[in-house]
Amino acid sequence: MITEEYKFLINIDADLINEELVDKFHRGGYGIICVDNATDTTIDQFGELLDQDMYGRKKVTIGIEDEKGEKLNHATDMLWHQDRAYSKNIHPFVGLYCIRADEGSSPTHYLDMQGVYKDSSNELKEATKDVECVNSITKYMSQEEYPYQFKNEVQKRAWRMKNRARHNLVWEDDYGPFYFYSEAYTETDLEPQLKEEIYKEKHMYSHYWKPNQLLVYNNHKVLHKRDSTPDTVVRQHIRYALDKPTELV
Repeated sequence: MITEEYKFLINIDADLINEELVDKFHRGGYGIICVDNATDTTIDQFGELLDQDMYGRKKVTIGIEDEKGEKLNHATDMLWHQDRAYSKNIHPFVGLYCIRADEGSSPTHYLDMQGVYKDSSNELKEATKDVECVNSITKYMSQEEYPYQFKNEVQKRAWRMKNRARHNLVWEDDYGPFYFYSEAYTETDLEPQLKEEIYKEKHMYSHYWKPNQLLVYNNHKVLHKRDSTPDTVVRQHIRYALDKPTELV
């Protein structure tokens, strides 16, 4: 385990991105990096872009109807989650680039699950040790707040049936253990105990967006969600998924 300090959040200008910073991010040393004065190509400095959906898209628009006639809706609240936690191969890192955020746009909230684990009780650490849980899209889709708008019921049923995976409740990287849990996808009898420990302000950060900002974050140990934004308010982002360098896999 690395002994240097883990930081949940750092803020930098795009001009200050360097190999040392990116390497520490890949190894788990930063939960979130907020980059000011970014462009839509700044993400390329953080690694290889991955396909995000069945269409093989590496850049997914949020708040904008895409070429398939589908839209990730921002008019509903979201639950705490990791992207694709219901799949076997979870994207290691995610990036969000702000195109436009008008007055009244909702922030994106982030939650540090490594900090949560460090501060949680010994009883919970022992109870979650070696526990494996189902992570399923069905859990989220059964709730009214599910934000994705499907083209038809056939596509919706297909999405529900194939997105289910089992993962350990506790993961570990070079900077220590953390909980791999989200209220959106994880099915576990330990949910009440986890919720009691997790939702503390000292482990949270709320980001109020400005155009040309890029946030990259560790999708394994940082949960995120957002509040609803009214349909009359424009809030537009590009989402990216990033892989780990081969030598760190």
